[in-house]
Amino acid sequence: MAAMTIIQLEQFIPASAQAVYDYVTRPALWKEWHPASQGADGHAAESLGAGAHFEEDIISAGRRRHLRWTVEKAEPGKVWAASAVME
Repeated sequence: MAAMTIIQLEQFIPASAQAVYDYVTRPALWKEWHPASQGADGHAAESLGAGAHFEEDIISAGRRRHLRWTVEKAEPGKVWAASAVME
């Protein structure tokens, strides 16, 4: 079995924890601050809770990719975690 690639990004946003949470849990907005993101599903303009699914297009290593995401954990103002499968 091949090793799983993990990509982690950190970005400082000068705002309260709740304001940052509300911003970064809306994947349709990722293209505003994440250089690889080319856009996500329209319904992903809302803050997504645990169990939500969405799709995103990215450019990585110069190649266009399509990702299917699942929100794994969502605690408003505290933590938000999602995992993706690349097609």
